[in-house]
Amino acid sequence: MGEPLLAAHLQTLLDNLGPLLNFAHLKEFRSELRTWRSKLLQVRRVLCDAEDKQVSDREVKKWLDTLRDLAYTADDVLDELRHEALQRQNNTSSSDSAASSSQVQDLLAQIQEITTRILDIEEDKSDLGLKERPGVRSSIINNRLPTTSLLDSSPVVGREKDIDAILKLLDIGGTTKAEENRNRRLRTLLAHPTQKMNYSYVRNYLLHDLLPQLRYLRVLSLNSLRIDVLSSSAGDLKHLRYLNLSYACFEFLPESLCYLYFLQSLILRGCAALLQLPLRLKDLANLRYLDISHTTSLIELPPHVLDLKFFRKLTKFVVGKTLGSWGTKKVHTLPGGLEISMLDAVKDVEDALVINLMNKKNIEELKFEWGRHLYNTKNAENQVQIINLLVEPCKMLRNLEINGYSGVTLPNWISDFSHSKLVELSLINCERCKSLPSLGQLPLLQKLIIEGMLEIETIEAELYGEASLHGQPFPSLIELCIVNCKNLRTLPDVIMSSNGNLQVLEIRACESLESFPSGVLPSTLKKLSIWDCRKLESISEMLLSPTSLDHIDFF
Repeated sequence: MGEPLLAAHLQTLLDNLGPLLNFAHLKEFRSELRTWRSKLLQVRRVLCDAEDKQVSDREVKKWLDTLRDLAYTADDVLDELRHEALQRQNNTSSSDSAASSSQVQDLLAQIQEITTRILDIEEDKSDLGLKERPGVRSSIINNRLPTTSLLDSSPVVGREKDIDAILKLLDIGGTTKAEENRNRRLRTLLAHPTQKMNYSYVRNYLLHDLLPQLRYLRVLSLNSLRIDVLSSSAGDLKHLRYLNLSYACFEFLPESLCYLYFLQSLILRGCAALLQLPLRLKDLANLRYLDISHTTSLIELPPHVLDLKFFRKLTKFVVGKTLGSWGTKKVHTLPGGLEISMLDAVKDVEDALVINLMNKKNIEELKFEWGRHLYNTKNAENQVQIINLLVEPCKMLRNLEINGYSGVTLPNWISDFSHSKLVELSLINCERCKSLPSLGQLPLLQKLIIEGMLEIETIEAELYGEASLHGQPFPSLIELCIVNCKNLRTLPDVIMSSNGNLQVLEIRACESLESFPSGVLPSTLKKLSIWDCRKLESISEMLLSPTSLDHIDFF
């Protein structure tokens, strides 16, 4: 840590001490913390002098090294103290309190030890002749970092920009090696699996041998390690800010994760077996980002998770039985993309209003998904009303997927965007739909996927809409995929357009398809894939036309 960074780190410690001194639940620590603040203020005043003198005075340099080491240690201990305060504030059970009592004694001993070290450092500054320079302050101190407030659960400052926090990633495929920082306290562990590694051995080593020793971790990534069980001891990693467990195989997470009060990002992407999240997830007061995309088995979100003060992004919105108890007031403000699954739980218009996204102006990606259900007329009518209530035309929307919708018609707003930025559209398993909206008038649409639409027989004029009158339909279309449309007999003429931009054409499992439109393949086409279209007549004549084809796939 360079001297400017040391000055900033010291300032951060002082800023973080303030709220702790005023917190009622930490009375037994208050005297020691006052000593910290008083003495560190005196040390801070001579930093400029020390920065200059260290070049010629080795003892001053050693003093700065000692102070630097102390700053890391004190930061870790303050983290533990903040954690203790939040645990008391959350009114944990008596058994938790009993366990916490022994931890408090250990924490008090650590604080007293640091007090002794601070007193030694403060005394040594006088022996080294370090003095305050009137009117001069260390270059970084003038740019004060924001002060944290424990009572409103504001984030801990300073750690995110600490360049020494990112140390060295762990390559467990080769030699298992981790380089610790000057304090010998590891802050970051990124596990990268390799093709040849023994997953079982690595999981056991990491979870049972290594992690219990790394109590000061801020960043932990176990991405793609196929973890099948996460021990409750993971809740002991109380300093964590970032936890990535993507593509794990577990069905449940331990409730002890809810003790990670400083956790800001929880990444569970691709955990396909995950059924349920910890119920007390709302206790993670600093949580900002929850990635549960591609968690296909997840059936519900814990109550009130979206009411967390600093929550900023959710990748998937799982509609569950307790729909009205989530606290959904922030859904429309979350940036980026969103997946809304288990829409079967939305029984009527009133339920749909709870997750109304009409004010979500900054959404870019959106996926609606219904689960498997028995078809009935009332369900279909409800779905039509619900999908029309959930979203109105959104100027920022670039990617839209509708999966499992059982209405007979799709909402017109899909194609009714006067200034649409829609680039990719997927209509999947809309088994009862008999027609498509006028998608040809979407000016920027590049990729269109039509899959599992069992009632569609033709894709013709209704697809083009007003575009057929005002110019070329699908002016930007690059990729068209039509899959498992068993009653489809004809394909749209657009795939034979010489004025288009089509590069990829994929037709699969369309068992009633008999022929292609007349004409030749567009010269822009690079990939043609036709699978399991049993009635399709020969297309050899089309292949004689000049194209850019570099991949042809028939089966």
